[in-house]
Order: sequence, then structure tokens, then C-alpha cells
Amino acid sequence: MASAALRKELECSICLSLYTDPVTLRCGHNFCRGCIDQVLNTQDGPGVYSCPECREEFQERPTLQKNITLCNVMENFLSAHREETKILEKKVLEYYCTEDPDDLCDPEEARGDEGLISYISRRFSAILRGVTFYVEDPADIILDINTAANTIIISDDLKTAIWAGQIQNRPDTAERFHDYAQVMSSGRFSSGRHYWDVEIRGSHLWRVGLCYPSTDRRGRQSWIGDNNKSWVLNGGWWAQYRCGVIHNRKKIQLPHKITSAVVRICLDYEAGQLSFYELCDPIRHLYTFTATFTEPLHAVIYVFVGSVKIIGGKKQL
Repeated sequence: MASAALRKELECSICLSLYTDPVTLRCGHNFCRGCIDQVLNTQDGPGVYSCPECREEFQERPTLQKNITLCNVMENFLSAHREETKILEKKVLEYYCTEDPDDLCDPEEARGDEGLISYISRRFSAILRGVTFYVEDPADIILDINTAANTIIISDDLKTAIWAGQIQNRPDTAERFHDYAQVMSSGRFSSGRHYWDVEIRGSHLWRVGLCYPSTDRRGRQSWIGDNNKSWVLNGGWWAQYRCGVIHNRKKIQLPHKITSAVVRICLDYEAGQLSFYELCDPIRHLYTFTATFTEPLHAVIYVFVGSVKIIGGKKQL
């Protein structure tokens, strides 16, 4: 199939899909025309316009210039992708029609030539969807109660971290966070592209992101974001949902408030990119960390007063 690396370069950072009618801002970043139009519409009220990618500000609403070169690249990419899809489809049809007919042909669903072709088409579409989800998996994050600090409660479904306000009676082990109300996921990521959603509105103060398993569990340096082994987005009601990102105690305040209850976390392990998005309409890119990851990564949550919840997701591969 067409190169996954090339496909990533041809994705709009707002909708996370292949460019549609790509346009360029003066700062050089590209977006779908419809996506960036919607973003700029939300900025009409304040009268301050900025690029969702680099945050460069413009005194007036920027003129959108059609990126002719990128349009041509997109056309060639899609043409090559269609040809590769036809070749793969042919191979799939040949295999199922000659090698494994019992697995393919439901006698009630595949009556006659038209029924058979329709059934094959649906099976092939499912295969292609499987390839797509393998590239970027909606991950099922399960919290590891063995790492949960004794100041938080973990829900029965292992999806929600709740600030307890009083000490829980769990063993004080080496893997448990001791000084901050934090918890890690039981699963880890060592390759691939994955995303998951986090509901943060229920907490007065929160941090969400990723950390290495070697992250300290005690002391000031164990607070996620305040060491070189974790990358987080933080915010809370105390800041009226103004948020920032933190790594190795270096804080970057983001210019926009989060108005949605949910943020999306996207990891591309090989590319060394960790991105945060606000799930509003349209979806808004908040920030992307770039790093060379040297260990597997765990999802991690910090919560103070209230709760933070993992929502959605499918089985983690």
C-alpha cells in the first residue's frame, strides 16, 4: 500500500484526514480549506487570528492561498492509492475464490454472481478498514490500580481516576505513586499510532499524557510533567480551563481556553510525536511534542478534586 509516512505528510492537522482542497497560510502551514475556514470563523469574535499549527498571529483574517503543488501531489497520491487498492482487491478475490471459498461464501448471502461479488466487496472493505485501524488504533486504556496513589480511587471498570480526599488502604509498593494523585495505564505502547479520549471537565486540576515506566514514584520529580520522562497537557477550573503543556518542568501556556469536556491524545511512536486535540467542532489541535522515545510509554493521569475519565476506545493491539 502507499507509504504510511507519505500519507501522514498529506494529512490535515485539524481533521486528521487527507487534505481536501489544500490551502496555505502565510506562515507556510497547510490545511483543508473547509477546516481552516471553520477555525478562522471561531476567531472572528475575538478578532485575533492565529495558525492552529504554529500559533503565529495575524492582524487581519488571513487570505487563503490554494496550494497548487500540494493539490497535484494529492491527486497523484490518490491515483496511486486507487491502483494499489485494485491490485490488492484482485489478489484478495483470487485467494478467496480459489483457496478458501468456504470462509468467504455464505450460501444465504452469496447467491449467484451478483451476490457473491457483493459479499466479496464487503469482506474486502473490512480488510481495508482493518489496515487503516492498524495504522492508527483507537486504544482501550485500562488504569493500573497497582500504580494508583493512595489519594485516588479507581472505578470498577478501571477507566476513571477519582480524587479521594482521604488515604486509601493499599500496599505502599515501589510501583505505586506516593506523593501525587496519579495513576498509569496497565498497557504500554512501544510502536505504532494510537489515540484515546479523556474527559477532563470533572476535575479542578488535571494533567494527562504519557510517561516512561521508569518514571519516579516518589518525590517532587515524580509529578508527571515535572521530569524528563513524561509529557502532559494540564489545566483545570482554577484556570478557567486555560491549559498548557509540560515536559521536564518546562511549561508552555497555550493561547486558547478549552471549552469542550474532552481532549484527544494521539501518539505516533516511530515518528516521536505526541499530540493533543480538543474535541470541539471542528476538532482543534492544541500542541504536539516531538521526542525520540527510548522506552515504552504508558498513559498517565493526575487529578486533584474531582475525576478524570478515559472514554471510548477499542481493544489495544
